[in-house]
Amino acid sequence: MSWWRYLRAVALVAATWSPVANADHLIATPVAHALSSISGDRALDTAGTLGGLWRRAGNEPYDLALGHLVDELRAAGFVPREQTKDGHRLSFHIVEEPMLTPTWEPLDARLELVGETAPMMTLDTNPNMIAINAYSTRATGIEAEVVNLDAHADAATLDIRGKIVFSERHPWRLTEWASRRGAVGVLAYAVPDLNRPDEFAHSVVHHPIGHDPVRRPWALLLSRHARDRLREALDAGPVTVRALVSTKRERRPSRSLIAEIHGHEAAEERFVISAHLQEPGANDNASGVALLAEIARGTAELARGGNFKPARTLTFLWGDEFLAVEAYLRADPSRAAGIIAGLSLDMVGADTALTGGRFLIERMPDPAAIWMRGNDRPSGWGGEKLRVDDMRPHYLNDVTRRVCDQVAQHTGWRVDSNPYEGGSDHEAFLHQGHAAVLFWHFPDPFYHSDLDRADKLSAETLHNVGSCAMALAIVLTTADAQSAVGLVHIVRGAARSRLQVELDLGLEELDTGQSLGRQTQILDAWADWYLAALGEFSKLDINRHSPGLQDAVEAAKDAVNSQRDAAILRLHTQAN
Repeated sequence: MSWWRYLRAVALVAATWSPVANADHLIATPVAHALSSISGDRALDTAGTLGGLWRRAGNEPYDLALGHLVDELRAAGFVPREQTKDGHRLSFHIVEEPMLTPTWEPLDARLELVGETAPMMTLDTNPNMIAINAYSTRATGIEAEVVNLDAHADAATLDIRGKIVFSERHPWRLTEWASRRGAVGVLAYAVPDLNRPDEFAHSVVHHPIGHDPVRRPWALLLSRHARDRLREALDAGPVTVRALVSTKRERRPSRSLIAEIHGHEAAEERFVISAHLQEPGANDNASGVALLAEIARGTAELARGGNFKPARTLTFLWGDEFLAVEAYLRADPSRAAGIIAGLSLDMVGADTALTGGRFLIERMPDPAAIWMRGNDRPSGWGGEKLRVDDMRPHYLNDVTRRVCDQVAQHTGWRVDSNPYEGGSDHEAFLHQGHAAVLFWHFPDPFYHSDLDRADKLSAETLHNVGSCAMALAIVLTTADAQSAVGLVHIVRGAARSRLQVELDLGLEELDTGQSLGRQTQILDAWADWYLAALGEFSKLDINRHSPGLQDAVEAAKDAVNSQRDAAILRLHTQAN
């Protein structure tokens, strides 16, 4: 970049924002609007209503929840897409996708030791006790002897025909193996340590088994308490149990709900917020579903009042996890090409005083997903280590963090982030080449368990997360070339901080005998990531011909390269 272009970029930035107060000024109004618009209590009420429904894509509770959301959208001023008139910018529609297998719904279950009066478990007390996709027993249930596979060194030699198999293994493979050998049913204990089964002994974690219309297997999932009772009985001698399983299967489509606030200048560009509807829990994911409805209501209210005039379209998407987003992206390639970014809301309502978890922004793949050090740490959920080729540079990581930090300044909320791990709708966006981050909480001892109910949610948490998501949506759907210069400042500041941290960590690692090559590789990876992330800002220039934005980007890139060169020289100096 020539000096005159550099000075012109600096002058433009100085005239618009100063490096610190300026960028925050850009975010301040969206944050204020969001904080005053989002009702955590209203979101909590909706989450409580939906959290009591065993939602599986296509089943009746799922469609009942979808109908509830439609009612909320109508009340907020959204109208069916086919009824919109010229100038009406709030619309919704439902999309149907055929399902490869029938939908599934649990109806009733009971497990008891023959000879005892009190049941070990019932569906009323343990709504997750039927393995997903399980078939029904006969209406009166079934009595059979229990075989403890874990007590035998060579299970393959056992004759299990006509018997019920018990094991502490994942029910999918266990049920497949047992049904092929003639077992009439399966009792499986598969509660992970993260669910703290010693403390929550009556909790059951939901798991699926394979869809098998030929053998029509069933499996019941045990709590720690039920497992211990069964073990004790087995230790005393032969055990017979009576099991009742009742489920419903139907050929029904999977439905997705899409609502939009259409943009005024570049309606073909859009920011998409998604929440998956199909899991039965309150935090996972009635919280995300309810909060997305609240964000839709709040932004619609702002739009009707003239306080939110998006240049781009703001899209809200509810449906089956992964599949709804994938179908949305696949259905209209030209529409998908206009997506500037996506946001997934998943497990966003946790009462952290009860769960001990933390609010997390799961970032797009950056070098911390390869070299995790310093303050970066995994969530505890899981995920595979990535490679340099898996990196997805984008401004979304740091702009999102800055928006959430601004909300936190008003609320005292704790904001954290984790390197990319995947496992929710943001992964579906990324696989199709779109920027996306995830809002969530982890760890959570009630994750996927039947203790994940509304009493584990917090209206305050929902307000904070919703304010962050709504403010981010406003920032990105209203951004133009001028405001994007302020966002460039945010990312440049984040790059400066990250490169300094990585230099400090590199110097420490050199002192412990780590190689110079490793340190320069990490620094180069971060510098290259930020250079590419800065390049993404050109897409926020609606008119595509603003020299001021490009000059600001080039000036930031020059600064990143200069800092990189200085840092690597420092590493070489210390190593020698």
